[in-house]
Amino acid sequence: VVYSGVKEFFAPINEIDKANVRAKFASGKEYFVYVGSVNPRKNVANILWAFDLFKTQSGSDIKLVIAGAKGWKTSEIFDVWNQMKFKTEVVFTGRLQEAELVQVLAAAQASLYPSLFEGFGVPPLEAMACGVPVITSNVSSLPEISGDAALYVSPQNVPDIAAKITALATNSHLRASLIQKGFAHYKQYTWDRTAHLLWQSCLK
Repeated sequence: VVYSGVKEFFAPINEIDKANVRAKFASGKEYFVYVGSVNPRKNVANILWAFDLFKTQSGSDIKLVIAGAKGWKTSEIFDVWNQMKFKTEVVFTGRLQEAELVQVLAAAQASLYPSLFEGFGVPPLEAMACGVPVITSNVSSLPEISGDAALYVSPQNVPDIAAKITALATNSHLRASLIQKGFAHYKQYTWDRTAHLLWQSCLK
């Protein structure tokens, strides 16, 4: 098996840069981030429902940043957004250039990626490379790719997603543990290793 790799420019940023990113995108507040296309396969509607439930239950001032271009069949997603109690706490950035995307990802409290299906699923690894803990799905390829370095949810279970968000918002020890596991884990997925494995497969 030859896996994809993580681009080397995904890396942590300093606290001053984090503060600047929060000021630009989240009114200076902490935030969770989803990175990817806005389409049904990515389960964005359930991210929105879960975030609304988290806000209702916790009273937290944490925001949600959706960083990605609109994809196909977005009407349901924006119908959900319009029904949210805390829809003003959701920021849609649209598609970002890579340099800004790295900063938006690296400044987040956590990455939310409860996708319904992935052939590989590189965004959780990119978050790990940036020192950001990950919540992702317990289905498709995502457990194989993320190993023990993520919190897993049932993607169709909104209360489960909300509970994991709450866990990362309130448990600093859990966040720190996932960050350390993520740093160790993502290093298995380099393009050098991909090239080596591909070359070895060609020699067989």
